[in-house]
Amino acid sequence: MKNFWNFIGRRERAAVFGIILSFLLGSAALFGQQCEALRGNVLRLHILANSDSEMDQAVKIKVRDAILADTGELFSKASTRGAAQEAAKKALPEMEETASRVLKENGFEGTAHAEFCNMYFNTRNYGEYTLPAGMYDAVRITLGAGKGHNWWCVIYPPICVPAAGVKDSETLEEIRDLDSQPLLTPKLAIVEAFEKIKETFLSK
Repeated sequence: MKNFWNFIGRRERAAVFGIILSFLLGSAALFGQQCEALRGNVLRLHILANSDSEMDQAVKIKVRDAILADTGELFSKASTRGAAQEAAKKALPEMEETASRVLKENGFEGTAHAEFCNMYFNTRNYGEYTLPAGMYDAVRITLGAGKGHNWWCVIYPPICVPAAGVKDSETLEEIRDLDSQPLLTPKLAIVEAFEKIKETFLSK
């Protein structure tokens, strides 16, 4: 390849680079459309710790475990994203109560707040799955001031909860298809850069 670049002239190099760039951008645009469709079929769970202190981070994990134990079955039974969304909205008071109870049991004076929202996520990896950056519907649980590092997972399709008969859902297949595409990392980087710019403008 090095000999090839030495052989051709500057114009030819520019033309080859232009062809490669055009291919990457065209491929990334199609990939971006697939990412947009995927984001509309996913529901996430997001838990914000009070702070980054060791105690606050530890209780965040206890809250996570309690919420998944108390409500995980609701999402494992959901056969569609719409059903999972309705289950999540109905379960918000229960989630908030569970989180506040765990905080109190562990000596914390602060309370928890649970809400359904549409929020921005960076590109995240969850085991064998990688989800592209962008705006996702999510159940957000804020512990105290909510200024610490977060924990997140996907409750539909139910990646972080036991799921009988739902693991082969169409959305999981969409995620697998995206993750198996050539040039995944640069495409994800382009999508993340675009989504960050879009999120910045929309938040103003």
